[in-house]
Amino acid sequence: MNTKQDLRLVGIGLIAGLMGSVVANWFLVGAPVFAQKAPQHEKVLQAEHFVVVDPAGKLRAILSLAADDSLSLRLYDQAGVRQRTV
Repeated sequence: MNTKQDLRLVGIGLIAGLMGSVVANWFLVGAPVFAQKAPQHEKVLQAEHFVVVDPAGKLRAILSLAADDSLSLRLYDQAGVRQRTV
């Protein structure tokens, strides 16, 4: 092979590589992904007290406001006996 053929072969290789990458880009690149917009209003759950029960339905905790407007957390054992008030 002479120099003219070598340059032609290198040129064809470069063009084929470029065209291959363009075609692969069309088929393999998906749609762009964007972050989700933040919700306009957050949902609020309001209650006078919250009761937590275990899968058997036994009382395990109560979160509520006491008579003096202080926060009260009462914890119960598996038998339903009060163990601690915070």
